[in-house]
Amino acid sequence: RVAAMGFNAIQVYVPWNFHEESKGSINFAGDRDLGRFLHMAQEANLLVLLRPGPYICAEWEFGGFPAWLLAEDGLKLRTYEERYIAHVDEWFGTLLPIVENYLYSKGGPVVMVQ
Repeated sequence: RVAAMGFNAIQVYVPWNFHEESKGSINFAGDRDLGRFLHMAQEANLLVLLRPGPYICAEWEFGGFPAWLLAEDGLKLRTYEERYIAHVDEWFGTLLPIVENYLYSKGGPVVMVQ
């Protein structure tokens, strides 16, 4: 529909809290399948502006952070605190290999990651 309306790009958040509702269970299956979405965008000739966070926006619940982060005593979000960065590394360690296959430089639709 977006391409049919004449648009050539789409911006999309990748909310961490949607994909990892419980600690250690990152889910990119079914309606959470980012690779499928990126493939569909590519088939529709849409460029993708990808916003994977870890913090995505004030409009999304808890900015996209998973609620389980709150259970860690003293964890400081949006800082360089070691435990926080370790969790971000785990999230990106799963997310970024999916995105890598769809980068514009590799023939994919992802032209920007913010």
